Order: sequence, then structure tokens, then C-alpha cells
Amino acid sequence: MKKIFAVVLCFTMMIPFIVTAGALSETNGFLYEGLDSFHAEIVGIRANSELSQAESIVIPDYVRELAVTQIGQSAFLQNNTVQYITMPESTRQISDSAMYGMKSLKTITIPKNTETLGKSVFAYCTALESVNFNTTSLSAIPEFTFYGCTNLNNVILPDGTVTIGNLAFAKCTGMDKIYIPSSVEQISDTAFDGVSGMTIYGEMNSEAYRYAQENNINFTDMSGKDLESFSESMETAFYLIHYTATSVYTEETFNTLSVAYDNAVIVKNNFFSTQNEINTAKSKLDNAYYSLRLKSMDTLDTLITQAEDKMSVSFKYTEASVSSLEEALHQAKNVQNSTPATETQVQNAIQNLSTSINALETITQTDTRAILKGCSSSLEGDIALNFYMQLDSGVIGSETAYMQFTIPKGENNTEIQKVFVKDAKLRYVNGEALYVFKCRIAPKEIGLRVKAQLVDGDSQATEYNYSVKDYAYYMLAHKEIAAYARAEGIVKAMLNHGAYAQMYFDGASDRLVNDNMTENEKDVSDITAQTINKPYNKNTQNFLCDGVVFRGATLSLQSETTLSLYFQSEETLSFSCPGKILSVTKKDGFQILRISGIASKEIGSDFTVTVTVGENSGTLTYNPLNYCYDVLNNSSNGISWQNSVKALYKYWQAANIYFQ
Repeated sequence: MKKIFAVVLCFTMMIPFIVTAGALSETNGFLYEGLDSFHAEIVGIRANSELSQAESIVIPDYVRELAVTQIGQSAFLQNNTVQYITMPESTRQISDSAMYGMKSLKTITIPKNTETLGKSVFAYCTALESVNFNTTSLSAIPEFTFYGCTNLNNVILPDGTVTIGNLAFAKCTGMDKIYIPSSVEQISDTAFDGVSGMTIYGEMNSEAYRYAQENNINFTDMSGKDLESFSESMETAFYLIHYTATSVYTEETFNTLSVAYDNAVIVKNNFFSTQNEINTAKSKLDNAYYSLRLKSMDTLDTLITQAEDKMSVSFKYTEASVSSLEEALHQAKNVQNSTPATETQVQNAIQNLSTSINALETITQTDTRAILKGCSSSLEGDIALNFYMQLDSGVIGSETAYMQFTIPKGENNTEIQKVFVKDAKLRYVNGEALYVFKCRIAPKEIGLRVKAQLVDGDSQATEYNYSVKDYAYYMLAHKEIAAYARAEGIVKAMLNHGAYAQMYFDGASDRLVNDNMTENEKDVSDITAQTINKPYNKNTQNFLCDGVVFRGATLSLQSETTLSLYFQSEETLSFSCPGKILSVTKKDGFQILRISGIASKEIGSDFTVTVTVGENSGTLTYNPLNYCYDVLNNSSNGISWQNSVKALYKYWQAANIYFQ
């Protein structure tokens, strides 16, 4: 008998706790009912329990080994004590009026496995500020779900939602923003009754868009939001802020980056951020990152200024030492413009530039026959370098002595220009008689260093080297001199004209003569054919005699500015244009008249050419701007050539102002 009792006792102890479906039970203050042998439903809180006084409650995952999968009907109805409820992830259903009238409830999270919400689940939860939908299994927001939730402001409905029922968000008077996914197919006409001033966020041509349009509700398109490049910028900034020696940066620029990064975090974490807001935050972050300034950059800036001052009077130094300085200066400016530069790069640039400045070798002028006293660049006509020379009496009286200019033309080619002493212009500077030798420079050659050397028979004097660019930047650096300040506009326009000529004729992209100018100063995009507005008009410009046909024009900017006019005639033509240098060639059936040496201020001038054939004469009037207009009005012209023409036009504009 004892053995039988023992066996029965053991068997009894092995039987699990059984909850009968539908029977009300309690654990730790929670009232629940078993749904079956494995699942339970929370139906309320036991009155007068410790839990009934709690402001925050956490519903357990299991009650007596039963998984909690439902929150029962009216489970927390009009509970005015609880502010926060955490439901288990196993919750699949929240039944009708489960949290109806909970006037203290502030926030709620819908668990990720929730598939069904009942009616009026959160109705009249007047303190409810936010709801977080972790679930993607919810297909419907039933009627009255959030009715009267007057503090609810921003709502993000989950993807997969299909319907929004009657009065689901009615009387939510604090509603500001709601995201409605493209999966939604039906929105009740009364879903947002009593709500004003809200914005619906969604995708174009979706049900949300249609609803907003039909009900005169503000709509913001969220389709195509791109966070990838924004995230990359944030990662770059984050790494620098947290993992680099930030003490090497100036406090101001580092703080600007930190503020921009904090703002970027806010924008990225805000679901409702628009693409425009994302772009703005990214732009501010990128600008702050690229504007980071190393403390050592002040030293580099000072050295660059010193080097530029030396380059502006580079004719005083030997060409070898100037070339070394020019290269070090170029590299230093690259570091200066790096975004941002590293401390190692800056220190290396400082060392190289300092060494090059200290190594500059002054020309020893032992040959007194021709001593360079200064240089300048011509602004009054074509682009040119002027060398001011002090000459001894023997050279002045020589019929054969000349100044030889050597202009580099690629790796192994040069152009030679000669100006005889007898043709040089005599100028008195501070009472000293100086002879001025002029070397004409093509726009694309503004940055090239021209070699100037007096030659008298077999004898050669001291060699000097200088460029238009060097003098231009000297003028820009010394605007305390009134004449240089007045010339600032035309000098910058000339440098821009030269840079675009470099790009077009030489395909250059580096070491452009306008490198020191701002992006705004370099920009020529504001010039269009309509800006120039100078089309060629045959009726008012062409009065040629019979048998002479004008076929068109070209404008050469490769060397000096030259206007070429193309004519056809069975007879040989002769041409005249008062005050201009003319040349005529024949090619491919055309008689080509070239008007060369056009000065910057003449680019907008009419040139009236008399064309004579036999005893008959006629005239053609043509303006270089006629050609510029045609270039910009024809999309088949390459962008590089169009930009060159635009820069030429701006050069002419600056010349007009300068010569007024």
C-alpha cells in the first residue's frame, strides 16, 4: 500500500499546472485568462494590489508558463494612474477598448508581433504623446483607435498597413504630422475628423496623397529619400571628432564641425526630415568639415604671402631659384586648399616653402650695359610685359642692339620676339631715363615666365625672367596704391580670360592663372547669348557691291585677338580699315581679311571695312561681339570654347569700366 501511494505521489508531482480556458487567474497583480493550454490573455489588474498603484507596469512574457499573446477587452479601461505600459513581444492582439480612457498614459509601443488592434483601443488617452509601431504585421487601424487623443502629435504608421477606419484619429487636435505608407489602400472619410493644420507624409500618387489632395490637407513627399551620402558625411565627421588629435585644429572651426554634426544626428534620427532638410544638414556638415583649419595653417598662410611677394618681383632673382620657389609655392597652395589638410601635409609644406624662400638667389648685375629697373603689364591695349631698362650710352647709340624675348611654347619650342633699342620708348621715372621694351603675350601665356636679354652683336647682357601673372598678382596684393586698386576689375578679368584660354587651347586643368581667385570671381556662367545680344544683321551691316559675298567671321584668341572676315569674289579684293593692322590671305576659295591687335576695350567696337573690287567699293561693318553672340547661340560649339568667349566678354566689360 505504501508503494502504491508513493507511485501515485510521484505521478501527481509530474503533472504541470493546468489553467482551464476561460477561468480567471492572478499572478503578481495581473488578472489573466487562459486561451488554451499554451497562451493567455491579460484582462486587468487586481484592485487594491501594489500593481494598481504603479505609474509604470511591465506585462510579463509568461504567466504560469503561458505565453501572453492578447491584451483583453477593456483590460485597463479608464486606469488614470499608469503612465507607461510595456507589453511583451509575444502580444498578437490588443482587444477593443483595452486602454480606453487612460488619461495619464504618455507613450505606448505596439510590439513587433502584433497583428490586430481592436476598436477604440487608445480612445480618449488624452495624455498620450507618442505611439511607436514596432510591428510590420498590422494591416488595419480600426475605427476610433486613437479617438480624442488630444496630445498625440507625430505618428508613423507601419509598412503593411492597409486600412484606416472611421474616426481612427478623429479629435486628435494636437496632431502635427503623420506618415501613411504606400501600402495603405483605404482611408475613411472621417479618419481625421476634427483635426486641422496637420501634414500627411507619404509617397506621390499613393492613397495618402489622394486623401490629402481631396481633403485639402498639407502633403510632403517622402519618396526617394537618400540617406546614403549623408551617412557617409556623418561617418567621416564622427571619426575625426572622436578618433583624431582634435587639438591641432582651431577651436572655432572644430566647434563649428561639432555643432553641424550634432544637428546632422537630429535630422537623421527624425523620420519626418525631408530630402531638402537632409541636403541642408549635409551641406552644413560638409562645409564645416572642409573648413576645418589647422592652427599651423596660420604659419603656412604667412609663408605663402611672403612667397607671393617674392614672386611678384621675381625678375630680381635667378631663374633656377625662382623655379624652385614657384614649385614649392604651388604645392603649398594645394595643401592650403586641401579639404581638410593633415598636420603632416602642412608641416611639410612649411618646411619646403621656407627653404625655397631662404634659397632665393639675387641676380648680381655686374653687366652695367642693361640693368633692369622694373616691370609692368600693359592694360591699355593688348596683353604685354614691359621691361624698364637702364642702358649705358654705348647701347643707346647702337643700331644693332636689341632686347630678345624668349617665350616658352611647350617642352622644346620657344617663340622669339625682338625689339631694337632704337625702337624702345624712352620714359622718365623719378627723374631717371629708362627704356621700355614691350613683349606681346597671348592670353594663354599669361602665366609663362618670359626671358628678357639684351643682345648686342655677339655679346649678351644679364638675363631676366618675369610673367604677366606675377605682375598681376603684385597689383592685386598692393591695392593700397590707388592705381592698382582701380585696376582690380580688369586685372582679374584678364587672369580669368587667360585661364579659360589655357583650358581651351592647352587642355590645362592645373596651374591656371586664376587659381588665386575665388570661385565666384572665376564663374562665367552668367554670360549668355542674350546677355551679349549682338546678332549680325545683314540689312544694316552689309553694303557690299555686287559680286562680293561675305561668308562669315572667326575670332582668334590664341595669340593676340584677331578678327578674320571671309569673303568670296571672282575678282581680287582690296581692303581698308582706318587705324587697324590688316593682312589678307587666300585659302579654300576665300579671301580672308585679318584685323589683328584688337585691344580689350575694342572687343565691343564696330569695325567698318571698305571692300574694293575694280572701281567699285562697298562696306561691311562687323563687331567681334557678333561672333561671340553666334558662338553662345549655337549649342554645337563646345563648352570650353563657349567659356573662353564668355571670359573674353567679361574682359571687355571690365575694360569698359576701367577706361571710362
